[in-house]
Amino acid sequence: MKKIKFIAVSDFHFADWGQFNKDGRRIKDQLKVWKEIENLCIKHDCPLLFPGDLFHNPKHLSNRLLNMVLPTLVETPIKVIGIDGNHDQDGISTTEKFPYTYMKLLQSLSSSWHNLNFNYFIIDDDTTIYGIPYLTHNIGFKEYIENIKLNPGINILLIHTDLPGALDTSGREVGTAEGISKQYSK
Repeated sequence: MKKIKFIAVSDFHFADWGQFNKDGRRIKDQLKVWKEIENLCIKHDCPLLFPGDLFHNPKHLSNRLLNMVLPTLVETPIKVIGIDGNHDQDGISTTEKFPYTYMKLLQSLSSSWHNLNFNYFIIDDDTTIYGIPYLTHNIGFKEYIENIKLNPGINILLIHTDLPGALDTSGREVGTAEGISKQYSK
């Protein structure tokens, strides 16, 4: 039987939702799912790959939300390797100018979190994970990809953008993505 090297999940969108969130029920449900994912990572002794959108709105984080969610995220017993999505940033994001983000914050608060924004992480002797966070209008995406120096073995790229030719969650093909050619979908 093959060993699971990692588990990947994205777009959690923790938020203090106005609807269907009486007494924080929706947040509590999200935290239960997070705990289930943690348990899977523990069971398989593997890290979690997180390609973005941990929180929903960087400009509207309530004290209640932060008090409910941050202890679980900071005290996670698993290794989380991730990048920031568009909802995790508070401003314009390019390879030259990058805003404050949740991934940077969590890495500063906990040794479990590994920020791969424009960086890489070696999981084992033969697997390297690279990360390109969400970039506004994909500015610098092509140039950054073309300059990545790949390690020997398996190389995985975490991104938070559309790729032309990829299928969305409804099974429809993405036609175009600003600043990204179809060649990157192969």
